[in-house]
Amino acid sequence: NKKLKALETINQSQLRKQELQIQRWTNRVQSAKDKLDELTLKANQSGLAVWSDSWLTGEKIKIGDQAWSGMPLIMIPDLKHMKVKMEATETQFKQLNMNDSIEFTFDAMPGKKAWGRITSMTPIGRPISRTSKVKVFDIEASIDSATTLPEPGLSVDCRIFLKRVPNVIVLPQLALFDVDSLKVVYVKKGKHYEQRQVITGTTSPKLAVIVAGLTGKEDVSLIKPPSNRVKHLVRLPDSLVKKYSAPIQSTPMSMFDRMQEGKPLSQGGSVETMDAGSSDNSIIIVIE
Repeated sequence: NKKLKALETINQSQLRKQELQIQRWTNRVQSAKDKLDELTLKANQSGLAVWSDSWLTGEKIKIGDQAWSGMPLIMIPDLKHMKVKMEATETQFKQLNMNDSIEFTFDAMPGKKAWGRITSMTPIGRPISRTSKVKVFDIEASIDSATTLPEPGLSVDCRIFLKRVPNVIVLPQLALFDVDSLKVVYVKKGKHYEQRQVITGTTSPKLAVIVAGLTGKEDVSLIKPPSNRVKHLVRLPDSLVKKYSAPIQSTPMSMFDRMQEGKPLSQGGSVETMDAGSSDNSIIIVIE
């Protein structure tokens, strides 16, 4: 009996040791789970998470960047109030005004468009990079309507509408030629071409408004015809030339071909015709 009691005591002691060992490992597992939960960031609302801007570079945070206490790393934006951020050089900045209308298209959303207006223009420039002497100006635009609401962080192509010119005749710049300090076009007349003086109004690198010299019904050559097929020069009356002798307005177009993070601004612009549904022959001056 004494032996049995001794064995029973030993067994109970061993069992207690095993139970304590199990409890210790259970506590360790729970502690590891708690630490893992602490390493998992949980938002207080659902939505799309996007990287914040680095305090050091001003660009989107990426793996390997330095971080500081209190520095936001990820944000969940409010999709009810979306905006587009752009940059412009000083020359480009001077072309724009508050509330200028903008049309947006997105590389990641082919065929989808959005529309808005300029809502903020920072009047003080900043260096485009830490070592550059070139300054840029920050511009923000709203997204007021869209065929499909874009996700935050997408790159965007912007067409900024600068001016609307009603009831005009427009030609490609390729159709305009300089002859003896005159602007001329070559109008088709049967098998030959008539060299005709014209006067241009608002222009861009691609197109030009013709204020005198054409009716809008002519066939105009985009290349200079052979000299043996060109008739004499048809000049405009002096009275008409004097009427338009005031300085011609020219709209420089040079900005926002592609606003994409990490890429330089492209140069370019155009005078675009209105949609086919328009009730007149207006054009719209835009920056692309």
